[in-house]
Amino acid sequence: MEVFKTTHWISIAIFIIPQISCSGKLSHWFRNVNLTNYLATTHELYTLMLDSQLMCINECTKTTNCLSVFYIHKTCRLNNAYFSSTTGLTPVNGSEYFGSESSCSPNPCLHGGTCSKAGSSFKCDCSAYWRGSRCEKDPCNPDPCVHGTCIKSDVAAGFMCHCHEEIKGYLCDIDDD
Repeated sequence: MEVFKTTHWISIAIFIIPQISCSGKLSHWFRNVNLTNYLATTHELYTLMLDSQLMCINECTKTTNCLSVFYIHKTCRLNNAYFSSTTGLTPVNGSEYFGSESSCSPNPCLHGGTCSKAGSSFKCDCSAYWRGSRCEKDPCNPDPCVHGTCIKSDVAAGFMCHCHEEIKGYLCDIDDD
């Protein structure tokens, strides 16, 4: 009696497109979520003609408020929203979507800012003195120190003032005379 052994192989593919940040480091939050053959008609920042999906994704990483892209036939659409389902999308053959699965994952807010969902986008609540849509604006610009030099710091305010001689106060605004 012969015994036959059958082996079955299952192949699972996970398609992650690396996002290259301005610092040149890879961040893996840009995923090909299952929205192939759909396209958003809202939340578009602008459209570019680019040769590849990777070029499209890289353009998004350099653009303020870009959270996702749709790429179809060398047309790159940058969006200020992420999409997690086909609700509100238009069927378009050949379109591929790349973006985060959540607008706050990973946290797009810099310098300790807290991310909260705001519809299909996000809102950053910045730590003291940091400003901007992603808490990217420097606390020392413009310089808050009246008679001194602003120094970025890990303190809650994000900066400290180094005062000129005979000047004191948190903002170097009190003359010691």
